[in-house]
Amino acid sequence: MEKYVTHEELQHEVDKLEAKIDLSTEKMMHHMDVENANMKSELKSVNTTLAFITGILIPIITAILLKFFHLN
Repeated sequence: MEKYVTHEELQHEVDKLEAKIDLSTEKMMHHMDVENANMKSELKSVNTTLAFITGILIPIITAILLKFFHLN
Protein backbone atom coordinates (compact mmCIF):
# COMPACT_ATOMS: atom_id res chain seq x y z
CA MET A 1 0.00 0.00 0.00
CA GLU A 2 1.58 3.25 -1.14
CA LYS A 3 0.99 6.52 0.64
CA TYR A 4 0.74 9.74 -1.30
CA VAL A 5 1.11 13.28 -0.05
CA THR A 6 -0.85 16.15 -1.47
CA HIS A 7 0.81 19.36 -2.52
CA GLU A 8 -0.89 21.17 0.38
CA GLU A 9 0.40 18.65 2.94
CA LEU A 10 3.90 18.89 1.52
CA GLN A 11 3.78 22.70 1.56
CA HIS A 12 2.56 22.63 5.17
CA GLU A 13 5.55 20.49 6.20
CA VAL A 14 7.93 22.74 4.27
CA ASP A 15 6.47 25.77 6.04
CA LYS A 16 6.99 24.10 9.42
CA LEU A 17 10.62 23.35 8.54
CA GLU A 18 11.21 26.90 7.35
CA ALA A 19 9.78 28.23 10.63
CA LYS A 20 12.16 25.99 12.59
CA ILE A 21 15.12 27.11 10.49
CA ASP A 22 14.16 30.78 10.95
CA LEU A 23 13.88 30.31 14.72
CA SER A 24 17.19 28.49 14.85
CA THR A 25 18.86 31.20 12.77
CA GLU A 26 17.39 33.91 14.98
CA LYS A 27 18.69 32.16 18.12
CA MET A 28 22.13 31.77 16.55
CA MET A 29 22.24 35.43 15.53
CA HIS A 30 21.24 36.50 19.04
CA HIS A 31 23.96 34.28 20.51
CA MET A 32 26.51 35.77 18.11
CA ASP A 33 25.43 39.31 19.09
CA VAL A 34 25.91 38.49 22.79
CA GLU A 35 29.31 36.92 22.12
CA ASN A 36 30.31 39.93 20.02
CA ALA A 37 29.33 42.32 22.82
CA ASN A 38 31.30 40.26 25.35
CA MET A 39 34.35 40.21 23.11
CA LYS A 40 34.18 43.98 22.59
CA SER A 41 34.00 44.48 26.35
CA GLU A 42 36.99 42.20 26.95
CA LEU A 43 39.03 43.87 24.20
CA LYS A 44 38.25 47.30 25.64
CA SER A 45 39.46 46.12 29.04
CA VAL A 46 42.66 44.68 27.57
CA ASN A 47 43.23 47.86 25.56
CA THR A 48 42.85 49.99 28.68
CA THR A 49 45.28 47.78 30.61
CA LEU A 50 47.84 47.85 27.81
CA ALA A 51 47.55 51.62 27.52
CA PHE A 52 48.13 51.95 31.26
CA ILE A 53 51.16 49.63 31.24
CA THR A 54 52.62 51.27 28.15
CA GLY A 55 52.10 54.70 29.67
CA ILE A 56 54.19 53.66 32.65
CA LEU A 57 56.88 51.57 30.92
CA ILE A 58 57.78 53.85 28.01
CA PRO A 59 58.85 56.83 30.17
CA ILE A 60 60.84 54.50 32.47
CA ILE A 61 62.61 52.78 29.56
CA THR A 62 63.24 56.16 27.89
CA ALA A 63 64.75 57.56 31.10
CA ILE A 64 66.99 54.48 31.49
CA LEU A 65 68.19 54.70 27.88
CA LEU A 66 68.85 58.44 28.13
CA LYS A 67 70.81 57.95 31.33
CA PHE A 68 72.76 55.05 29.76
CA PHE A 69 73.73 57.07 26.68
CA HIS A 70 74.69 60.15 28.68
CA LEU A 71 77.04 58.17 30.92
CA ASN A 72 78.99 56.58 28.07
